[in-house]
Amino acid sequence: MAASYSYRFDLVRFSYKIFAIEAARSELTPGEAFAWIDADVLCLKPFSAADLEPFMPGPDQIMSYLGRSRFPPNAPYSECGFLGFNPRHPLLDAFLDRMMAIYATGEAFSFQEWHDSWLWDAVRKEFQATGAAFKNISGVHEVLEHPFVNCGLGTYFDHLKGPGRKKAGRSAADDYVAGRQG
Repeated sequence: MAASYSYRFDLVRFSYKIFAIEAARSELTPGEAFAWIDADVLCLKPFSAADLEPFMPGPDQIMSYLGRSRFPPNAPYSECGFLGFNPRHPLLDAFLDRMMAIYATGEAFSFQEWHDSWLWDAVRKEFQATGAAFKNISGVHEVLEHPFVNCGLGTYFDHLKGPGRKKAGRSAADDYVAGRQG
């Protein structure tokens, strides 16, 4: 019987994010906030750094993320198409080092799922358990499958998350809560 593909166990595909983030950090101005935006995100209109400020972590927060509390139903995990980082936070380096170590040591194989969202959540929860703060930018939209396009980021971007959205070239109308479709 042939094995079937599941993104949930495609460790290699999802390992690139943390290493790309680390490579990019060396090119940034020290202390300057930065964000990760997935390659399957379309820019809908021009934006400035000030426009993205509401989606970035505060001074006491390590990172901002798109939390999901109900998707998938049996084991929810965050949506990692946008991650904001606070380089002035004293724990950011330790957080990113921990992310890299999970991949570099093979520890990722010990988790229930191996994709980026699962692993970023696991490390975030480890740090939260010690009192570290993070910013969930999904707000009331964390109950949705696609909080990215509803939390305000959808004003500037469309995340073509998954094969259906990529094939259509946009998020579906039912991805948006009433009145939010860009």
